Parts: sequence; structure tokens; C-alpha cells
Amino acid sequence: MANAATLFSGIVYGQVASHDAGTDGDWFVDGDNGDDTNTGTSTSSAFETVGAAIGAADASNGDQTVRIMGHNVRYREEVDYIWNGGGPTSLSIKAYGSDRPVISGAEPLTGWTNCGASDANTVGPNWPEIHKVTVNTADFPAPKYWRTLMTESGSALKICGLRRADRSFPDFFFDNIDQTISEADETDLTFGLREATYYDTIAHPSLLGGFTDTQLEQTTAIMYAFPNIAYFQEVTSVFGQVLQLEQRDFRPNSAGENGAYALLNVLPAMQRGEWGYQDHGNGTVTFYVWPRKANNLTGRMELAVRTRGLRIYRSLSDTPCAIEGINFEMFAGEENGGLPLGLDGLSDLTGNTATIKHCQLRLFAGEKGMEIKFQEQGVEIENVTFRDGIGFGMQTIAATDKPLFNYRIRNCQAQDLSQTGFRMFGVRDCVMTDIRSQRTSGGGHANAINFYSGCDKCVVLNYQGGVQERDRLYEGYGTNQRSSNIYFLHSTFSPASDGRGYVDQSNAGGIDQPNIGEGGGLINCWVPDMPDRRGSQGNGGIAVGRDIMPWAIYNCVAPAIVNTGGTVERKGNILTNSSVTGDPSEALGAASGENAIYADVAASNWRSRAGSPLTSATGTDASAIILSLEGWFPNEDFRRDANGKVWNPANPGVGPFGTAWPETREQYAAPQVSLVPTEYLVQGSTAGYFVDPSNVPSGTARLTFRGRFRFPTASLSGGRLFSQESTGCDFNLQNDGSVRAGVEDGTGAKMLNNDLILPAGTIVANQWLDIEFDVDQLAGQAIVSVNGSTTTTAFTGAGSNGLFQSSREVSFLATSGGGGAVPQGTEIADLEVDFDGVLHKAISNAAVNANSDNWHRGGEFAGQP
Repeated sequence: MANAATLFSGIVYGQVASHDAGTDGDWFVDGDNGDDTNTGTSTSSAFETVGAAIGAADASNGDQTVRIMGHNVRYREEVDYIWNGGGPTSLSIKAYGSDRPVISGAEPLTGWTNCGASDANTVGPNWPEIHKVTVNTADFPAPKYWRTLMTESGSALKICGLRRADRSFPDFFFDNIDQTISEADETDLTFGLREATYYDTIAHPSLLGGFTDTQLEQTTAIMYAFPNIAYFQEVTSVFGQVLQLEQRDFRPNSAGENGAYALLNVLPAMQRGEWGYQDHGNGTVTFYVWPRKANNLTGRMELAVRTRGLRIYRSLSDTPCAIEGINFEMFAGEENGGLPLGLDGLSDLTGNTATIKHCQLRLFAGEKGMEIKFQEQGVEIENVTFRDGIGFGMQTIAATDKPLFNYRIRNCQAQDLSQTGFRMFGVRDCVMTDIRSQRTSGGGHANAINFYSGCDKCVVLNYQGGVQERDRLYEGYGTNQRSSNIYFLHSTFSPASDGRGYVDQSNAGGIDQPNIGEGGGLINCWVPDMPDRRGSQGNGGIAVGRDIMPWAIYNCVAPAIVNTGGTVERKGNILTNSSVTGDPSEALGAASGENAIYADVAASNWRSRAGSPLTSATGTDASAIILSLEGWFPNEDFRRDANGKVWNPANPGVGPFGTAWPETREQYAAPQVSLVPTEYLVQGSTAGYFVDPSNVPSGTARLTFRGRFRFPTASLSGGRLFSQESTGCDFNLQNDGSVRAGVEDGTGAKMLNNDLILPAGTIVANQWLDIEFDVDQLAGQAIVSVNGSTTTTAFTGAGSNGLFQSSREVSFLATSGGGGAVPQGTEIADLEVDFDGVLHKAISNAAVNANSDNWHRGGEFAGQP
């Protein structure tokens, strides 16, 4: 146990920033320098738009590859490809090398002016802080303006409105019921009901009485609706501050009681970091914003106007496709619609394999980020990130009589979503490995990972639901609905507010259940016992058995395991909530969670303690189950734990780490996942380094440094890997392998003052490390990623002005004067820095180019190979 691994180290989740998708192709797209009148057949004669390149591929035969060029270059277009002719045999749409082009649904908003006193009747007394711009609705269309997104310097703003004061979820999730104001709490809040059942009017004098009827027009109500969902009803008229709602069949509950609402687009309620709109009905619309920083109004404001990014519709069999290295960003929503990335097709096709790798879907207001519909064979999804979305991360949709077969989903991440991260409908013969969810289900009434409606033979290895306070799910839990043969191995389910971590939600088998009576299981899983989420004992950490599918619960760690019906076999488990004894014959032991699993509740410092049953438990032999799964999937490795270590099902231990639960706080072990670059620089005896000849531009709010390094020693005290001169933004290496940071805002005030941002042992010798240092003044935080393991440190200084100093330059490998240089023998690749999310500089990995770069200072670098 002395060498036990750190929890969840060594696994990469989501898109890898340095992934190289290759450069060979048939068609090339360059959004900065291309032209659709070019031939498109080379980088020097590239098309300007993705649509032109796909059109050229469609007119060709054989295997076709489209390369999209430009790191963070925005392709502001909707691409809808219907693959129904002779066309290509296969189609690949990939980034060029390690570029990360962005298919964007947004358009820049320019021409902002400060509101004047005449605007007070519209936006209220804060008009001096609010800015506006009037545009043609044809140029900035949206299905509904309240369903779109506005960003400032790449960060989403919130739509203004009236919400419950003590809400716990971010307002970005405008579809969550947590923000609704209940008539149970407000004595003067009343809802008029149509047909004595459905929401019709809202009267709330104490809150709405402070606004004029005109100010309440063009608002949209969020209604808490039966059974537990947020629905929207637009306000059609206002009289005497009473809101008349559009007719929709939404009801408070089965008895028409306990209604609740919130209100969007209340312009006089606008606060800093919020926006709203006024549609004039004459072909123009005025947008209003109270920016975080007024200087961002020049060139840094965008509005999502398109609802779709890239859709491939296949009407032919045997037409495989691949999408790799593409980012999708900023898409407006529409009711039951809105889709950044979709694969669609007829339900009776065969041979339509698909591969989606190293993509990111971010800032979408539609129902889902990615949809795989009727694509029934061989879909592989790897290293895809779904984040910052008002909807689901990804969803599969099967035809009624055509399930989806042979899915493989690996190393994906869902974070900051209002709904389910992974919504798997009708999939069979599916394996998901190394999947992470953080801060999902912000809209309530959503699940962490959901197998639904006829799924069969699905195995999940290492699903992680977030165990830290800042990472755990807002709501939701792992779930199965009307499916069979669903198995989770070495997975962690953070409990929902009612205490449940995993639930078998079905109440009946259903005709679409493929193998009624065949089982499922949770093997070596964990539901952390979080005291503020224990809920009622009857819910339990794991609650299964409602369906007629039997369950095997082996070697799990949970506050309680509750049998709600059916057949549940419980063996080798440890119950961690001392208030729940469970069945002593089926549990190895019961112990207080604080004593068995973690030592510091407030810090979620998860580890076992000396004497915990975790340290000595052998668990129940799970070999028979694993052999059965290996029979279904002979090419999959199910004999590893949540850290990727070899695991023996005959001696399985208990929980996702088997017998390797950490006993005490240990040094962080850097994960061993970085690949050796094909070409890199080597630091010489006279230190070389790189300095920007120009200062950071005025108005810069975010610096992102990245690179790949192999250090000859872990003792690197004083080394400045990344820097803005004079402690403006420093990444300081320490002699114990830890990292400290100094960050100043635009006034020179200390936001981080040599604060520890990575613990001892993070920087190790003789191993390639992918490092990214992302500092955001507006968000007030520094995020560091080492080989995919991410740590966020909030600013400790108060009151950042939201900017970096514009009188100082940035540098790599030393200060701008050469101090703190990394040592001789350090190997270096892929040095980059972004300003406000846009690539500012990349240093070549070829020594001849790096040494002649105008940023180069000091000694010459050697090159490898």
C-alpha cells in the first residue's frame, strides 16, 4: 500500500490539445487565406469554406479526405451534407496537423454604444453601465432570442432575468428548476390555471410590481412543471403586471399545486455579465449588455445565430466517415432541436461505420451537442469533450425496429452541462471506457449516464462522476431504463441530492427490452458518502431491482445498497454510512464513511485510513462475470482498475481501485500518457529561451501557455517554464516537483502570490509531460493540465481588474532577461501561447527554425532527431 496510486491518475479524458490529425488530404480549407474559386487541392490553393471542400469531395470517387486548416480559425457556416449519390467511398473531415479549427454558429456583434438617459424606461436605472447595438434580424437570426448565447471574450454571458435568490446552480443553465420561485415560499404569488390544470397567468405583485407592463413584455417564463422539469412559456401580454402566458399544456403537479417560475429577459434587472434583447417587430432587434469589461465590446462580442454546425446524412450503405480534431462552438437552440454535430441516415443501412476523435463541442443552447441517429454499426467516439451546454452532451437515437450495434466510446468528458452527459438510447454491444462527468445535470431531472429503451450488452469501465466538491454532478445519477445486460466496472457515481448514486429506474420490462430476465451488474464501483447528500436511507447509494432484470452488486463501496424489487445479489460490499446497516450477510463490513474512505470531509480528501476494511478486503471473486463479458467483447481489456492498473477479478479487492486505495496523502504521480514527439528541441549548455518582441496587447484577459517537456531532473527550483515579465504571470518550477504561480492583474495587484498550484511530485524526471497553463483574469482562476489531469486554482488576491498588464511581454523557458532558465538537457516541443483563446505564437520543433525565430534569445538549441 505504500506505493498506492493517486485517485484517478494516469487517464486522459476528453480532447487532447496536442493531438496531431495528420496533414495528407485531397481537399484543403483555409478560412484566412483560401478562396472558393481555388482548386482546393493543396494548402497553397485551398478553399475558403468547409462546404466548398465537401462539395468537391462529393463530386469525386474513392476515399476522400478534407483538411481544415488554422488553429482557432472560425468557420462561420452551416454544413449539411446529404450523401446520396455516387460520391466518395468514404469521407474524412479532419483538422490539419495539430490545428484546432472551429466550426462556429456565431457572428461578431460590433458597433456597441453606451445607453443614454432615454433608455432608462427600457433598461432601468443602471443604464450608464449598459451598452446597446441595433441590428437587422435577418443578419442575426435565431429561432427565439432567449434560446441563444452571447459571449464576451469567449466566455458566456447570462441572460438577464428574475430568479430565486438562493439558487445553487449557475445561471448559464437557464433551463434549471433550481432558479424558480415557488408559491410555497411567496405568499402573494399566484398562478391562474387554464381548465383548472395548466399554467395560464402569473401574478406576483411584490416582485413584478416594480416594473412597468412594457418592461415585462418580451419576457419568457421558466415554469416548474410536472413531473420535475423546466418548461418555457412566452409572455404574450401584460396588464397590471399580470403576465399572460402562451397556451401550452404544462401543469404544476397532478393536483395543480405548488407552481414555480422564473423570468428571462427582464432588462431592468440586468447585472454585470448579463445581456438581453428587444425585438422591435420591424426587422430589427436591439441587444443590450452590461459587459464584464467595457473594452471587450470592441471585437470580442459574439452571438450564436446558427442552430447547426455539421450534419452528415447517409442514405447509402457502406459509406464510412471520420471527423477528427475539429471544434464546434456557439450554437443557438430551438425547441427539440439545435445540433452542433450530427450523423444521420436511413434506418435500414449497413456498413456505415463512423469515427469521431479529438473534437470539442462547446457553448451550445440546443437540446444536445452531438447526435448519432440511425447509424447502427461500428461507431467509435474517442477523446471528445462536451462542455458548457444547455442540453445533453451526446445522444444516440435508434429506429424502433433497428437498434444501434458495436459502439465504442473511449476517453470522453462531459462537463458543465444542464442535462445528461451521455444519453445512450437503443445501443447494443457497446463498450464505454474512461468516461468522466463533472458538473452535469445543472437543469435538474437528468442522469449522469443513461442506458435507455432497449439497450443490451453494454459495459462501462471506469466512469467517473466527480468526487471533489467543485466537480460533482449538480443533479442526476447513473441510470438504466428498460434495458438488459448493463455492467459498470470500477466506476464512481457521485450521489444526487437525494443520496442516490446509481439507480435502476425502470418500473417494467417494456416490449423493447431485448433480453428480459438477463442480468446486469456493478462490479467494484463506488458511491462516495457525502454527508450533505445522504438523502433518505430508503434511496440508498445504489438502488436497483425495479426492473425484472436481476442485478449483481459485487465489491462496491456505498452508503447503502437498496433492493427495490426483482432479484439483487449483493456480495463483498462495504457500506460506509454507519446509520445504514444493510444486510450483514451480504456486506464485508459497515463503517462510518469518514473512517473508512476519507479523512477530510470539507476538502473531499478521499483515501482510506489505517484499519479500514478497504485495506484488507479481498472482495468476492468476479471471474465468472468478467469471463462472460470477455466472451461478448474478446478484444476488450476488462482486467484493469480505474487508474489503468492490472486488476485480477479472482482477487478483486473492494471499490474501483481494488486493493490499491491510497492510505495517506501522497505525492502526486504524473500520469504516463504523453507520447514522444517526432521532433523536438534540446536545451544546450548556454541556455536558450524565447521572448515576445512586443508587449501583451491592451485589453488581454486570458493567457494560455502550453508545451511538451522532458526534464533531466525533477529538482528544478526557480525554473520559469512560462512567464510574463516582472511576475505578471509566472509558472515557477520547484525542487520537489511542485509548481507555484505568480499572477498580477492589469494594475499590478497580486492575484496569485507564489501560490502552490500543483503538489509535490507533479513534475517528474525523464518522462514526457504535456503541460498547459491557462490563466483567466475574468474568471479569476488558473487552470493547469498535466497529461490531461487538470487542477483549478482560484485567485487568492481580491478584485482583479480583469486584464493582464499591457506593458510587459511573455516568454518561454526563462524570464525575458534569461533568468530561471530550464536546465541543460531539457527536451522541448510544441511551445504555444494564446491571447484570449486565439493562438498568438507557436515555436517550431525544428532547431534550425527555432534558433532563427525572432523570439529566440540566448544559446542555440540542439534538435532531435
